[in-house]
Amino acid sequence: MPAKHLILGLLARGEIHGYPIREVLQRVFGRDWQMPSARIYALLGELGREGLVSVERTVSASGSRRRSYRISSAGRLEYRRWLMQPGSAHGLLHRELLAKLAIALELGPEVLRDIVRRERAARLRTKMLLHRRLVELEAHRRERGASCPDAVAGGDAVSPALAVSAREAALCRMAERLACGRQLTHLEIELRLLDAIDARVATVSAGQARPAMRTRAPSLR
Repeated sequence: MPAKHLILGLLARGEIHGYPIREVLQRVFGRDWQMPSARIYALLGELGREGLVSVERTVSASGSRRRSYRISSAGRLEYRRWLMQPGSAHGLLHRELLAKLAIALELGPEVLRDIVRRERAARLRTKMLLHRRLVELEAHRRERGASCPDAVAGGDAVSPALAVSAREAALCRMAERLACGRQLTHLEIELRLLDAIDARVATVSAGQARPAMRTRAPSLR
């Protein structure tokens, strides 16, 4: 999980103190995504050194000192880049994507749909590459006759060393076919979920826009 970008996303909403960041993270992402306060302050320090966050130290009326954090222009650019860059397509809707969708809600439905579409396009490209690789593996299997590596070629028995080497290569290709199939299954599920999210956001967006479109037709008199 890119914790730095989650913090940037929270700061994009407005200036905030260190401790409330932990509370907001827990409220937005649930108890499973808790982050120790020490870790949050360490990340805020790193973001400050990278010029993505500015720090303002203040003293309250009671005399207590506290630091306020504000996202910089460079921080907003980095946050936007992270939002729009598709993540890896290696697992069921990984937390990074769910975090993007949750933290980008304030940016409006069009931004959300843009993120979903980019993620979907990345998965379709991965799906195409996997299909292409499966075709290559199947073609190779057919060329080898889909037979046991100990097969007789031209009437001469294959030497034990070559047989072992061929068997290992066949097992590697089989493992790769299984891995490709597994990832394709995950991609299909992810694509269905992304389509459902896109449709849901479109429905909500249409529902919000419909009242504004209900204007009285101009009189022809």
